[in-house]
Amino acid sequence: MANELIVTFTHTNYCLHSAGTEKFAREYSELLQGEGYTNLAFFAIEPRLGNTPKYTGVILDDFFMGIYNYARIGDIILYVADKRKLKINSFCIQHLKNHDVDMINRLIRKLGIKVNIFIHDFFSLCINHRMIDSNGETCGHTPPDDKKCADCKFRKEGKKHYELMSVFFKSIYDDIHKIMVPSEFVFEIMKKNYPFLEDRLYVRPHLKFKGSRELNPVKHKKLHIAYIGAQIKDKGFSEWEKLSSCVRNCQLFYFGFGDIKTEGVQNIYVSGTSNGKRMEDFLREKEIDCALLWSHCGETYSYVYYEMATAGVFVMTNTTGGNITQEVKNKKNGKIFDSIEDCIDWINSGETAVCEINEYRANPLFAPLAYMVNDELCLPDEGIEIPYNDNVKIKKKKIISGLYTLKHRLSDKGEIKLKIGSADI
Repeated sequence: MANELIVTFTHTNYCLHSAGTEKFAREYSELLQGEGYTNLAFFAIEPRLGNTPKYTGVILDDFFMGIYNYARIGDIILYVADKRKLKINSFCIQHLKNHDVDMINRLIRKLGIKVNIFIHDFFSLCINHRMIDSNGETCGHTPPDDKKCADCKFRKEGKKHYELMSVFFKSIYDDIHKIMVPSEFVFEIMKKNYPFLEDRLYVRPHLKFKGSRELNPVKHKKLHIAYIGAQIKDKGFSEWEKLSSCVRNCQLFYFGFGDIKTEGVQNIYVSGTSNGKRMEDFLREKEIDCALLWSHCGETYSYVYYEMATAGVFVMTNTTGGNITQEVKNKKNGKIFDSIEDCIDWINSGETAVCEINEYRANPLFAPLAYMVNDELCLPDEGIEIPYNDNVKIKKKKIISGLYTLKHRLSDKGEIKLKIGSADI
């Protein structure tokens, strides 16, 4: 068993939220601890004034330890390693949003620690990591420039951000162990925009699958259709509301923890704390035939897609869904539409829609029996020892830490319960 420290940088407290990046960071942390590693994570508190974060939240093996001065991150790393008698194995960058990239750059080179980088979205290309411009239009997966972004309010900031990220990757190139991407879709985008990083890129899907599920033909007189996940425009909720008002002879369901109630739609509350039940359990329970997965932001992976596949749900998607679109095309477990109007017409065709769903169910190319978390850690072989100066004192920001703790104990909807460390780091 390892007895080493992993230093993680991420953009939120991954122990609280149910979104995809946080879900992955939580699962990866559990894998690390299962192999005997200690995971010390820093999430930057978004700066209110200026561009430099003043504070960082600190998480140690998934326990919230408090909020500290951001400038003391290096001292905190060395202190924890010294206190627990740990070598430092590597830096694990889950996300850099709100972080001081220049400071992290200096820290990596000063300590000489190898770096693993996970790509969860397109923050490496633009400050607007979903690649949807300020007019609400999908803007492709290339860096910002004056022509492409002429009418976008993110143009100047986006160009500056891409330059910053390029300098960062070039500066730490020799320190990079792997840049892990969740799909071939992301691999190709990163290779195109950062060709000098190609030999560092490694496709590591979040999930592994086993078995093949036998699927029965649609048995309802009314199709059971669902929308799953965040009730936001970027994920296709506007299209869902339009579909809900236009389709005929269907039963409609929403699965998630959003508050919006749509006429004619049954809301099923599902979150990261749903009594151990997985999304596919809820989908099978309600005998969902097909579901709308209409992302506008070029998904890099999408847990929801694979949950649907495991439940045998036929996927209705668009041409801008990123890895969702690519997987539906390759695995033939859904239909890709040019517009939501085409999708609505297909549903209202009745017999045609049922026939296509049943063709998939009769001989599914991809309907796994189960999935499990990919357990590849992909870490450097051995960490290094770095001495700590005992004269350096680290103090928690007690008032800010107390307010943060109180806030998340009072309000935890759609989140996991906050676990508090019993002592300072």
